[in-house]
Amino acid sequence: MEALRNHVQHVGHAVHGVNYDSKWLPPSKTERLQFSVSPYVSRTSLAADAGFKSTILAECPDTVSVIPAAHIYVEALSTLHQEVRRLADPIATKSRALVQGAITRHSEAAQEKIPGLTAIALDGERITEEVPLFLEWDDVRLKLASKNRTLRALGKSYVSSWPSDA
Repeated sequence: MEALRNHVQHVGHAVHGVNYDSKWLPPSKTERLQFSVSPYVSRTSLAADAGFKSTILAECPDTVSVIPAAHIYVEALSTLHQEVRRLADPIATKSRALVQGAITRHSEAAQEKIPGLTAIALDGERITEEVPLFLEWDDVRLKLASKNRTLRALGKSYVSSWPSDA
C-alpha cells in the first residue's frame, strides 16, 4: 500500500479497473440478487511505472482488490498508532503534570489565570531559545486518543446496503 500510495502521488491512478459481479442469495434459492463492484489495481499498470519498487511488484498477483487491501492497511496503521500512544502515554502524562503544575504555581503567584508559560534557554543573560508551554495541544491529543479507537477486523469488513434481516 505504501508503494501504491507513492505511485498514485507521483505517477498514476489507484484504480486500474473494476470487476462487476452478481449472484443469487442464498445460493440454493433465488430470493434476492446481489450485485458487487470491486475496484482493482493491475500489476501490468504498476509495472509500467519505472519508479515502482520491483521487489514489491514481484510479490503482487495480476490484480489486487483495492478495498480489502486498503482496509487491511488502515487497520495496521491503527494498530501502530495505538502502540505509539501506549509507549508515549507515560511520558506525555508526566510532562503534562509538570507543565500543569508550573502553570498553576505561576497563576497562584500572579493571582490571575495564566494560560501558559514560556521555557527559555539562556547563554549568560542572552535568551538563545524560547519554547511556549500550553496544554491546549495536549488536550487535542487526549481528545483524539479517546475518539480514535483501534480498528479491529477492518480487513474482514465490507459495506452492504441490504438489511441483514432480509
